[in-house]
Amino acid sequence: MERHIPRGVTLLELLVVVAILAILVTLGIPALDHLLQKNRLRAAAESLLTTLHQARAETLAHPDAAQRIHISLYRNAQDPGDWCFGLRRGAPCNCRLRDVTEQDACVLDRAGVPVLKVVSATEFPAVRLRNVAFGVDDYTLFHPARGTARAGHATFALQQDLRVVLSPLGRARLCSPAPAYLPGYPAC
Repeated sequence: MERHIPRGVTLLELLVVVAILAILVTLGIPALDHLLQKNRLRAAAESLLTTLHQARAETLAHPDAAQRIHISLYRNAQDPGDWCFGLRRGAPCNCRLRDVTEQDACVLDRAGVPVLKVVSATEFPAVRLRNVAFGVDDYTLFHPARGTARAGHATFALQQDLRVVLSPLGRARLCSPAPAYLPGYPAC
């Protein structure tokens, strides 16, 4: 007597699997979107943090007071999603300029070649620069001999906030302001 061993899957089994996959995908998309937004927010804040670290290191490497690095921040008051920051040696710059030959462009010389040093909102879609508090002119700089800084902070936002804080001692750090703390960052 021969036994018949069924091979493959029935249509009903296939429909059950497709339904379960559809439910899992439907539940997973919002979580994935939230994760991508948090990563964009972190990347924007960490890019300013990295720029501050770079500016401090450049200033300490070239202790001439006329050569200190200025970090200029721009935030459109009507549209907080329109922002940028950049750095330049010797004076504040305009991070909205994209041509290295323009007088106020955020440019650093690298082996005699001018390099545009700008980060803008276009690199981080939907991330807003909620506020900038580096004094009236919205720029900061480091003292060439000691590495001290013009203190202040900038707060980035995308569902939650993440703040970049620069202390008078020249130390930059990230923190999460109240009330919605971002996991993995200390409270401000």
